This record gives sequence, structure tokens and C-alpha cells, in this order.
Amino acid sequence: MGTKANSRVLTRDELLSHDPCDFYADRFFERFPESVEITVELAVSQASDWDWCWAASELLINQDSWDRAEDTIQDSYSAVMTPYWDLTSAAYRIGEAAYQAELSKQRAEGVGWPDCYNKADEVFVEATKVARAAAEAADGVARKDRDEALARAFAEQYIAEGNN
Repeated sequence: MGTKANSRVLTRDELLSHDPCDFYADRFFERFPESVEITVELAVSQASDWDWCWAASELLINQDSWDRAEDTIQDSYSAVMTPYWDLTSAAYRIGEAAYQAELSKQRAEGVGWPDCYNKADEVFVEATKVARAAAEAADGVARKDRDEALARAFAEQYIAEGNN
């Protein structure tokens, strides 16, 4: 039903036949009460709104093709994030050492619980703040890129399978 060269219709009944979770079903029906004409542009514009891996596992025929695309996309995300994960891990090691040193200092000065732990926590947070902020910022961009790539891959395959 409803397939064009650059789009494919997904109906309410088709979606329901795959037993989506209530959250995504409600979102889908709120936006598309009866059906939606899926295009690459629409999918990419709503990339962060949907679970493309679930959609692929339920709606796509050629799972091997999807798995290859998803692996490539996830590998790209990991390649972008690995330096930030490494930076954060190093910062946490430094932060943990600073935490332990501060805790020892506080105890030696006779500071009781929970004050000595609170001060040590502050030292840890300060020692890791920059690395955590950098990783969070990078992750926001990398997730957006990943979500858009997953949406594009899903829509392209879903449309192509409807044209076969």
C-alpha cells in the first residue's frame, strides 16, 4: 500500500501489528493518527524522536543489510566519542586520587562524617568537571549525527523494500 519511489506509507494497523510500546505508539498516533508517508527527509527531521533500531527489527525485511548499516553508524559514533571517553576515564582516575587525598586530609584534621565525604566529593567534581563537560558536549553532537544516520538508513531501506 502507498509506496512511491521516494516514500512509503506506514499505517496505524501495520504499526500496531508489531506491538510497539505505549510510549512510541502514543507519540506516533498523536503525530500521525491514521498513517504516515515515510520519506528520508521526514525520518531525518524526527531522528531523535524514534527508536530506529526497534523500527528496523520490526518493519524491515533484510535484517542483514540493516545490521551492517547500524554497525557502521555505531562504529562512527564510537570513533568520535572514544577520545572523550578516554579523557573522562583519565579525569576520573585523577579525581579519585584527589578524592582519596582530600578524604585522608579531612579525617586527619578530625572532620567527621558526612562533612569529610562532602568535601572530598567537591574535590572530585571539580577535578572532573572539564572532562565531563567536554564529553557531554561531544556526545550531544555525536548522538544527533548517529540518530540522523540511523533514521536515514532506516527510511532508505524501508522505502526500497516497499518498491521491490
